[in-house]
Amino acid sequence: MLINVNPFCIIMYKYHKMALSYLSNLALLIVCSQFAFADYTVVQSSEQALYYFESASLDGEELETGDWLVAKNGAILVGAEQWSGENTEVVIMGEEQFDLDGWTCNSGPVNTCGMMLPGEIPQFYIYDASTSFESIAHYTSADGTVLQSIPAYYGLDVHVGLSLNLISDCNGDLGGAASIDYCDACYGGQ
Repeated sequence: MLINVNPFCIIMYKYHKMALSYLSNLALLIVCSQFAFADYTVVQSSEQALYYFESASLDGEELETGDWLVAKNGAILVGAEQWSGENTEVVIMGEEQFDLDGWTCNSGPVNTCGMMLPGEIPQFYIYDASTSFESIAHYTSADGTVLQSIPAYYGLDVHVGLSLNLISDCNGDLGGAASIDYCDACYGGQ
């Protein structure tokens, strides 16, 4: 569980610290706190690929303890790992592909339907624990510039030396895909 405290509330708390009783101060902090849960529990699959990240940053600042690398296929969580520095391993789960009569991706002990299929590229995000905000890592900008180089998923693959570095685009979107055109106007993005 992560706790975010509104900066205004901290100022109010410090300003009124002497004037308010202990219980009033505690009540002020509780009222001003926002509880955010980063639940990145990934359903396990027998189909897996490993992605090792050498670096990850948000606007040039390296990730910190508590930040997460998150991978999805559409809305389905297929991998997540808390940042632990260089060579953080993210295990990406794939849809189970057994060739048995009557078998489907949801007929086993777990439902792997919608997880990665061979050749698909997992969509990575970075969860910033200090802001409780998840930013998408766009892979290509509006002008075609490659922003991130994430390899396609194939079961049993091992990918090393990866990086995930999100910067703010010309719209101010962290990890955004907007570009500047020949007239110096910002275009594209979300």
